[in-house]
Amino acid sequence: MVTHGSCESFVVAIVHRESFWNECHVMHLRINLRLRRANQSSETTERVEAFVRWMLQVGEGEMQGISISEDEEANWINVPREFLIKNDENGVQNLIAAVHSIFDVEYTNWLYLQERGILAPTNDDADEINSIMLSMIPRDVKPI
Repeated sequence: MVTHGSCESFVVAIVHRESFWNECHVMHLRINLRLRRANQSSETTERVEAFVRWMLQVGEGEMQGISISEDEEANWINVPREFLIKNDENGVQNLIAAVHSIFDVEYTNWLYLQERGILAPTNDDADEINSIMLSMIPRDVKPI
């Protein structure tokens, strides 16, 4: 019995006592297959793997926090420049290009569109993004 234990702690306690436990082998995943695409370049794979490693460090609390002013907690982190989308006067277009890099070719491909999305903070922002993307579709194609 595990007093005040979680579901996971109960399972661990029970499994370790079972007769088959000595026959079990712990295996560690070394390659994240979700990151690999059939036609993905090795450069893209390396960039994605670097991003995933950074995200894991953030999630595990391994990134050193910084404070943005003297009287605040160190609860901010620096995001490496290579993971940022340039936010200048063309910020929305830069965002669309980063998420939908080949939209002009794949705008009719439902699988391509299902794998991507832009989360907008307001309905006005969503309307602006939608308008820009609809304007990118050739005129002879009618939206559904």
